[in-house]
Amino acid sequence: MKLRFLRFWYCRVPIETGVLLLVWFFVIQYRPTSGASMVPTLKDGAYVFVDRISYRFHEPARGDVVVIKSNEKPRMLYCKRIIGMPGETIEIREGQVYINEVPLREPYIIGNTFWEKLPGRIGPGHYYVIGDNRGMSIEEHWQGLVARRNIVGRAMGKGHEYVGMER
Repeated sequence: MKLRFLRFWYCRVPIETGVLLLVWFFVIQYRPTSGASMVPTLKDGAYVFVDRISYRFHEPARGDVVVIKSNEKPRMLYCKRIIGMPGETIEIREGQVYINEVPLREPYIIGNTFWEKLPGRIGPGHYYVIGDNRGMSIEEHWQGLVARRNIVGRAMGKGHEYVGMER
């Protein structure tokens, strides 16, 4: 009985703890969000699960809500939605997003926006990300091109209310 107890504490517990830590640091994380740029998809202060492994097997897709790391100091993590893919031309006219001059359907946006962005081509290995709360002024929003290497993972799970996107 005592040997079984010791084997449990000295073998099983460290192995299970090690596996849990590997999963936590390399596969999935639970992160808080802050700010209103993703409202109504993510409320200020909501927690999201970050899937850090799926983008090793496939590229991010338009409509994915992703967690990205900034190049600023100190490093910040942002939740944003991918709306532009590598090689595409993106433009925003009177609040409407155009991809290769075709209007993008965005059912997750509420309210009117009058954002403007001149047409620009997205380079290889980059994505155009933006928050869902377009009621905020464009100056208050962190948005724009992000390198693929700065995408930490896909926001997912029960930690937030997620409104999907039709592709």
